[in-house]
Amino acid sequence: MGSIGALIAITCIANYISGMILAREKYDTLKMIVYIVVQVLLSCLLINKVPRIIVYTGIIGTVYLLYDKIKSFDYSLVIALFVQIIIMIADVIESNLAILITKKDINTLLYKNDYNMIIYAFIAILILSLLSAFVSWVVNKKMKMKMLDFKEINSKLLIVILLINFIIIFSSGNVCKKLGFNNEFIQSLGLLLCLYTLFLAMFMIMFIKNVVSEYDIKLEREKNKQLNLYTKEIEELYNSLRTFKHDYKNILTSMSLYISEKDIDGLEEYFKKTVLPTDLIINNNEFSIASLQYVELKELKALLAMKQIEAKNKNVDCTIRVLGVVNEINMDTIDLIRIVGILFDNAIQAAEAIGNGKVTCTIKQKDIFRIEIRNNYIGNIEDTSKLFEKGYTTKESGSGIGLYNFLNIIHNYDNAIYSVTLDNNEFIIRITIS
Repeated sequence: MGSIGALIAITCIANYISGMILAREKYDTLKMIVYIVVQVLLSCLLINKVPRIIVYTGIIGTVYLLYDKIKSFDYSLVIALFVQIIIMIADVIESNLAILITKKDINTLLYKNDYNMIIYAFIAILILSLLSAFVSWVVNKKMKMKMLDFKEINSKLLIVILLINFIIIFSSGNVCKKLGFNNEFIQSLGLLLCLYTLFLAMFMIMFIKNVVSEYDIKLEREKNKQLNLYTKEIEELYNSLRTFKHDYKNILTSMSLYISEKDIDGLEEYFKKTVLPTDLIINNNEFSIASLQYVELKELKALLAMKQIEAKNKNVDCTIRVLGVVNEINMDTIDLIRIVGILFDNAIQAAEAIGNGKVTCTIKQKDIFRIEIRNNYIGNIEDTSKLFEKGYTTKESGSGIGLYNFLNIIHNYDNAIYSVTLDNNEFIIRITIS
């Protein structure tokens, strides 16, 4: 029973690590220990009645722990399915590898020698970890699964697939038990499981690609919306300038009359009532949009224009300064738009909360792209690192919304760094992309 408990514990660790590697999350030691203890107790009590109980409780436990960590049931189901695929592949590999190396049947290898059982389990965890790392690289780097929105996926379909997998695993275990664990049968069953796993893997890849495609379409629509808003704002700006040019000629004509008549008091009153308000118009936020002419990346230009319009509609003073031509940034355009959008959303919300708030964005590019966004806020922020935790928010500062996603994107780029500074009730975040 001791060796079985050790085997179960090692397998639990493998399941948990596999899921966390795929989800690209940090391990929670305490929860992992509780998970292992529960798994060992359940499996030791029920292993004789339900031989593959560890598989069922393992996957259920993985889904729960992932949900507890990432707060997304749909995403947890997707990761659990990938874990299941990895476990099935690893099971076939390790079984056939053990038979090939030891020249013993699997029954003797697993149930007649405690030492062999532990060695087998360690080989299993090694293969699981390597496969998990590889699959994590594929789904996160190539498919960018971490960045996707899984809110609209068909959760029922994923649950059905999980149940089908449970049935197949349960059936294969019962067949093995009835026909005996001979090497020929194990290898034949392994081939069938490989074919099924290959089919399942292809289905999951197509499923994720479909989600990616829908996500790209959604982003493209958003980009077009931003470009349309930017075009509309430029047209309004042009019309405002034409109107101002016409009015300015009239103002100068009127002032010349006061001067010719040497009516200084009248000129002063006219200046205060008519000329000074035009200065406010010139310095109005809508005219600072002209600085965006130096941003040659259309997607970024559209986003900045849209956020400036959004800030103006919320009575937030938003200033954008672009120092130098911005034409090439060493980051995926979608990721760049997402992180800048997240930072602007936080800044605008924080500034709006205090009334007469202010947001200032400064962009520089020479060899390195730098962007700084600062906003004033109310309340106390004692630990800025908490702002980037999943689900953290504060009504007073408005910071924290989306910052967890911002951090996940930044961590995907070795050439990108960020810093956060608090200075006289100003929240300042800087990003450097080399």
